[in-house]
Order: sequence, then C-alpha cells, then structure tokens
Amino acid sequence: MWYTSEVDYSSGKILKPPVMGDFSMFRLERFVFTAVFAFSGISFILLPAHAVELHVAGMEEAYYFDGSDWVETSTDSFPTLFGLWGLSSDDLFAAGTSFGSQDGAIYHYDGYEWTSAAHFPDIQLWGIWGSSGSDIFAVGAFHNAANWGRIVHYDGSSWSVMLETTSGSFDAVWGLGSDDVFAGGHMGSVMHYDGIEWTQIRSQQCEPDPGWYCSETIKGIWGEVGDDIYICGYELHRPDDPHNPNFDYQPFIQRCLGRQYWADKVYLPETIDAYNIQCQEIWGASGTDIFVVACDYYAIPIVYHYDGVAWTIMEDGRGITIWGASGTEVYTADWDSAYHYDGLSWTSMPIGSTTGPFLVIWGDTTSAITEAETPKPGFALEQNYPNPFNPVTTIKYSLTSAQHVTIEIYDVSGARVAALLDGVREAGTHSVQWDGRNSEGRAVQAGVYFCRLVAGEDSRMKKLVLAR
Repeated sequence: MWYTSEVDYSSGKILKPPVMGDFSMFRLERFVFTAVFAFSGISFILLPAHAVELHVAGMEEAYYFDGSDWVETSTDSFPTLFGLWGLSSDDLFAAGTSFGSQDGAIYHYDGYEWTSAAHFPDIQLWGIWGSSGSDIFAVGAFHNAANWGRIVHYDGSSWSVMLETTSGSFDAVWGLGSDDVFAGGHMGSVMHYDGIEWTQIRSQQCEPDPGWYCSETIKGIWGEVGDDIYICGYELHRPDDPHNPNFDYQPFIQRCLGRQYWADKVYLPETIDAYNIQCQEIWGASGTDIFVVACDYYAIPIVYHYDGVAWTIMEDGRGITIWGASGTEVYTADWDSAYHYDGLSWTSMPIGSTTGPFLVIWGDTTSAITEAETPKPGFALEQNYPNPFNPVTTIKYSLTSAQHVTIEIYDVSGARVAALLDGVREAGTHSVQWDGRNSEGRAVQAGVYFCRLVAGEDSRMKKLVLAR
C-alpha cells in the first residue's frame, strides 16, 4: 500500500496516520480475532464476545488482551511485525522487519516473550500463514522491489528461502492446507502451491487508457474448502508523465473457479465521501456473506459487505484488517481500536496505543474453552495421535463403567462438525478415528478443532490440529 505520511525513518515510527499519495510504503497486515463457545451438557452457549486471548502488534510494540485488559508484551528495540499466525497463545509466529534494518525476520512468542527465530538479509516480509507448526509460509519482497517476490518456508526444523520470482512481490499468503496455498501481491500475480511446486495462476489484468500507466496489487485472499477462492486488490492508474500528479485507485474483487479460470473483476462502489479506495483484506462466512476492509484517499477505514446480491459500504464499519468466526461474529481493527460486528451493529474495543497503527492481531480461543464438569478419576480423554494430523488421527478414551458415550468434533466457532460416536461402551480403554471430514462427508478446512467426550454426567475436551 502506498502512502504519504510523516515518518521517523531512524525508528520506523509513523508520526501521524498517512494519506495516500507518493511512494512511502508500509504494510497493513492480517487481523485475527475469534469468538468462543463453551459447552454445558450436550448443548453449547456463547461466551462473552471477548472471552479470547488476543495479541496485537505493529510499529515496534505488541499487546496482549486477556478478555478484560490490554497488557504490553513488547520490549525495547522491538521489531515491526506485519504478519501473525499461530497455534496457540504460547506458540505464535510473526513476520516483519528487524529493528534498525530493512532485513526480514521471523519472530516467535512462547507465552512470555518475543524472540528472533530466523533472519533474512535483504528480504522484507509482509505476511505469514501456516497449515501446522511444521509447515509455515512467509511472503515478501527482495529489497522492497515491486517485482522481486520471495517466499520463505519453515519445515519444522529450519527456515529457508522457498521461492524467488520476478513476476511480482507478495503482500498476502493464505491456504486451505499444505498442498493448497496461495500468495498474491504486486503486478497482479497470484501463485499456487500444490505441495510440490509453485505455479503462477494469475498475471496482471489491467488495461491502461492511452497516455496512462496501470498496475494491480493483490492484498487479500480467501476461499472455502473444496470451493472457489476470492482475491481483493486495487488498480493504480497514473499518467505516463511523471510531472502529472493525478492518479486513481480502483478497488476490485475477483473470483477464481477451479484454481484456473478467473471470472470478470467486480469493482467495488465508491461515493463522494469515499473514493480512490485501496482494498486491504478479505474474509467470508460463505460465498454469499463476504467482508472486505479498505482505506479511502484520506486513509479512512472502510468495510464492504457482500450479501450474495451486491457489494455495499457498511455505514458504521471501520477496519484495515479483518477476521471472523461467522457472519455474526466479525472483527476488524484500525489505528487504535478493534471493532466487533454481531450481525446487527459495530461496537468499539479501544486498544489505547498512542503510536499505532496495529498491523496484526491474532486470537487464541483454545484457552477460553473449558469444561463445565469435573471428570471422575479414571475417566479420561487422551490427546489424539498424531497431532497435528493429515488425514486421519486416533482418539483414545477410558471409562470407569459401562455408559452411553458421545464423541463429537467442533470448530473454533462452537459449531458441531462431526459426530464420531453415539452409543453404549463397556468400562475400559477404547478408541475412535477422525478423517478430517464433516457429517456430510466433505473434507473440512485445515485449522484448530475440538474433540468432546461425554459419558453420563462427565465430559472432557481436547484440541486437535488438522493440517492439509
């Protein structure tokens, strides 16, 4: 994203929110925030919207939110982080820029402090995503060049450069599994990784008017398991004459069918008060319930929504990054606040930083999901093995007496995904398997799930991590 702003280049701090114009660049990266459900008996209830551990980071600072208060976790000489992804609050990975340099770096948070995990000279990193703790991708650019893209990868033991390309630098990375990963960025390029190699599946689709230059930037990628993917981005139109100050940004959405065919671009609406808009990120609850965050000419945050018929600007929506658990549990963030959309209205959740902006946020729902009952001695649900797994994992459990048993799988939003067992079992140790499919037999998306065992009045729960 290109901005005119007041910046202290010795420290990297932005002194005031930027306005789009010349080529002073920084990255607004992914915001992740999750709603949580707790279970009681065989039903489940929604916990308070902020019953989740949050981590936010940005321009040399980071904070932790425990459900009621923000606590700073950053230290002196803290890096600037642009991408954040993790398995839990004590196992986070972040991509960013080392303090005092333009070298790319990977940082890890263990629940107590941030430490450097990898360093990449001359490679700036803008985004990060993983299918598991041993399969993580980070994307960026060589020397901040618009056409020299770089992708680095973690295989569980070490980080290394995975891809070098001159077809465009990368701003976004997202995937449905270890063999279905997408990266997009400058020059309209989108790459796809099938578990073996990266292939370019999209190139620039921008036609300039005579005497004008046109380029595309892809800022966000999202899709559904077994379905099409969507990208959000913008076209930049400016005169060939370098002395002509005019320019125009046109925000768009585009759908890719079957990983090969690209439908026509859909240009998002603009108004008298909101124009020259740059899309930032995209997230959806379904193909007919999609949200996009963007910034207008004056860097004012905007939220678009698609209801299956048309794209509209949400009147009270704000945000430069977005994540959601469902269409009624959507979260965004901007310079100094987070925002929650419950399907009816937006509410503010101030962070209180005076430096800002917060470029990334991630939420851990696992620590907030608790058991309502205290299990009897001898009654146990063991951790599944392997974990993470793909495609099948084994779940062992023990009973103290013959009882009616149910074993069900839930996602992080509290929705039931699959029922593995519903019947009477004798005392002793037993096991079931889950193949990563829902009740309809369709493969589910990679991510965190929960296995819940109920026998009589007792229950237990374990976290499962599905990798693709």
